[in-house]
Formats: sequence, C-alpha cells, structure tokens
Amino acid sequence: MHQIDIINTYLHLLHRSDRVFLYRMFDSYEHLTTMQAWVQENDIDLPFIHRIDSDMFAISQKARSFLKLQAMMHYPCVQEVERWVESQNELYHVVFLPSVMEEHLLNKCFTSKQWIDQYQRDNVHNLYINDLEEWKMLSFNAPSSSFFEALYKIDNWPGLLVTKKEKKIFIPVSNQEDIDDVFSLIEQEKIFDKEKPVEDAMYIMHLSDLHLGPKSKKKGLSVLCDSIDSFSKRVNSSVPLQFIITGDLMNSPNKKAIASVTYFLRWLKRKHHGCVTYVLGNHDVLFHGLNIMSSPKTRIIASLLEDELVVNEQQKVIYIKINSVLGGNLARGKIGKKQLMDIEEELDMVDNLEEYTLIALVHHHVLPIEKDDFLKRKWHEKIFIHRIIESSKVLKDSEYFIDWLKSKGICYVFHGHKHLPYFNHSDDLYVVAGGSSCGGGVNERKSRYLSYNVVKFDPISKQMKYCFICYDDITKLERQRVKVHLF
Repeated sequence: MHQIDIINTYLHLLHRSDRVFLYRMFDSYEHLTTMQAWVQENDIDLPFIHRIDSDMFAISQKARSFLKLQAMMHYPCVQEVERWVESQNELYHVVFLPSVMEEHLLNKCFTSKQWIDQYQRDNVHNLYINDLEEWKMLSFNAPSSSFFEALYKIDNWPGLLVTKKEKKIFIPVSNQEDIDDVFSLIEQEKIFDKEKPVEDAMYIMHLSDLHLGPKSKKKGLSVLCDSIDSFSKRVNSSVPLQFIITGDLMNSPNKKAIASVTYFLRWLKRKHHGCVTYVLGNHDVLFHGLNIMSSPKTRIIASLLEDELVVNEQQKVIYIKINSVLGGNLARGKIGKKQLMDIEEELDMVDNLEEYTLIALVHHHVLPIEKDDFLKRKWHEKIFIHRIIESSKVLKDSEYFIDWLKSKGICYVFHGHKHLPYFNHSDDLYVVAGGSSCGGGVNERKSRYLSYNVVKFDPISKQMKYCFICYDDITKLERQRVKVHLF
C-alpha cells in the first residue's frame, strides 16, 4: 500500500465508506502496519488502529463493518470513529497531488513537509506524499468518490484536491501564486463556489467481449450499465461520451442474443447520446463452433455490419473498423491484404486526411498479452498446454498488420478477444486490449471482475492523454481497481 493509496483509504473513512476502508486496511498485515505508521506520522487520533496487533489482525481480518470489528476487539471503535468523523467534518482536507511528469518544478515542493507546512491552517488538514517513486506504480484500489474527482484529471496534475464533508473540487496549479489563490478561497469559504470548467476533451469508453445472450451475463451487464452511468456523471465535457466495442458483442449469433445486443446499443445511444462504433468478434459469427459467415445466417449478422470508416468530423477522429474474423478458423483471426487495400482506398477519399487522428479497431490481439499480477491464473496457464490453447486464438497476419499500421501513421489500435485488458507501447504504436466488459475469466480470490477501458483524447493536441483500465467487481463487494497508463 503506497502513500496515495493510504490517502485514498483515509478519504473513504472521512466519507464513511466503512466497508471499503476496512477491506483496504485488512487487505494484508503489511497494509495495516503501513496505515498505522501513516496515521501516527500525521497525528490522526484513531487509537483503535494502533490496538490491532498481528494476533488481533488474524481475528479481525474478516470484519466488514465497525460493529463487527467492535465485537471482535471488545473496544468501542464505533463511537470513536463517529466522534472523529464529526470533528473532521469541520475541516477542509487538501491533498497535494504532484505532476506525473517527474521534472515538474512543483514536485519537489509538493513532497516536502516543510514547504507544505506554510499552508497549515486551524481549519485545514493538508495531505501529501513524500516519494515520487510511487508514480511509477499508478494503480489504485477502490478509488473513493473524492479521489476520482482528481483522478480523471490526472493529465492536469499538479493540483489540489479540496474536500469538506461531501463537497469536493480539484484545481490544477502551475505555480505558487495559484496555490495561494486556492487557500485564499478556502479562507473566504468560497472554494466550492468556484465553477468547474467544462472540458473540450473527448472521453472514449472501450468495451469488449460482452458475450450477451446467456442469462449468466445479465448481472454483469447491470453492473456495467451502472458503471457507465457513474462515469458519465463524473466527467464534465462538452463532447458526448464515445463508445468503442471490439467484438464478441454476443455469445452466439441467434435471435435472442441479437435482441440483447440491439437493446444495449440503443440504450448507449439514447441515454448517453454518444457515438457507438464496433467491430465483430469470432463469437459474433460462430454458431456453436461453426463459421456461419458463408451460410444463409449471414443475413443475421449483416444487420450489425457498418462502413469500414466512421468519421467524427467535430473532433477530427476516424475509427477504422477492421474485420479479423472472416479469414480465420474458429477462434483464430486473419485480416488479409485485400481488406487493408480496400481501407487504403477509403482513406484516400477523405479530404485533408492529415488533420485526422486515426484509430484502428480490431477483435483479435495483435501482440502477446500479460495478465495483471493480482489476478488468478488458470491451471493451464502454468503448463505447456497453455501454448497450444494460445495458438488457437492468434491473429495469423499480425506482423503484416502492424507493419501496415506503421506505414499509414496509425498510432492507436484497440482490440479484445482474450478477455484480458492490457496496455502496450512500442515504436510509436499504442496497443490497448479490452477485457470482458460483462465479466469472464478475470478473478481474484472472492471477487469476479468485469473490465473496461477509459481513454481521454485531447482534440487540440490530437493526442490520447491516458488510458484507465477499470476492474469492477461483479459481486458488488465495492472492490474496484484502476490502473493508469499515460500515452
């Protein structure tokens, strides 16, 4: 547990997210001792935390409420926490967040207690980290609603996250004068009167491998829809939320599955008013293991096919939809030279093509993918048979495809297929893999995760800013993980 994670856990306690706070504190004994040291260093009056030794940790590890913890400890921690939260509600909590760019001039100041102490006030509690090495581990477990206020603006750090009770605001700063202005507004109690600026950035939600149709996916779809709603409320952009889906929308192409997909796509467009762009995956064209694209069932799939290029004229973005399932066999994929030549002809017809950012969408993975360390590994992933299984899922002409992307100056490619989210950067090419957005194959102890990616695109610089890989727990144990990758 690094310091920013401790601060996030602390914010959970401030806003009485008791279950998440206890889950994080008891995640491991190392986490507990780190939390104890941090509480002591910051003169935080919570004696119950220091009463938990290694023996008590083993007894109390399964406590998911302060009432249960109180019964296990035989200590009135409920009243202690309630009194503490009530006292903290009168304070402003200010989190100094350094830039993710290590060379920023304010970073040394933001990690210095002596420098930050000049902003100490009777009604202010300042929080900070003192080790910039932590920014190499941009992974957050169960981000609080307050921390999310700053996290979605991580490309604008350094900045100050200011919270009081349920109110919160993140303000980017570039020099000490900006910081002085923030504390002046705090002293005048006008900090939350400051208007949150409307961004011109475009947020893209990358979904993949939903496998809609079976009843088992209904719960995952419900959690996903809740996550999409929550995300859309957090961002404040003039540009509607965009959606890209990289294949396997359904589990098998039958009428029931197509009806589920159609309903979901209409829900995205109706509720969030954004563009929805998708490509097909092998499950979208396979009926119980048999390729149906050359059979009469092609008509069923035809209703889901669109043009090869989707042009967003306002943000100057072109999505290139690449079909990797026509030439493959079962789970294998193939694109083929003819399809890429056809796409080249389409691109040649676009006026002022150099003004657009090109984004390729394909289903099959183009590079090897690694699983995050915290996830469980299946039995076959540890033995030789795993290589055989993997060989049945590859994109056969991936090397040719990568060379083609580079020759056309396409820097961004999004895909799915393996149900494992991943971020890779090599030779000016960013490859972003989507996981299974309704859940499937991604587990950690008692948690089962669905995953999706959130990408921020700046139309002014014509560059992607960051990619969040988001893991949401289908069991609704309030466990969420967010990994941040910067472009």
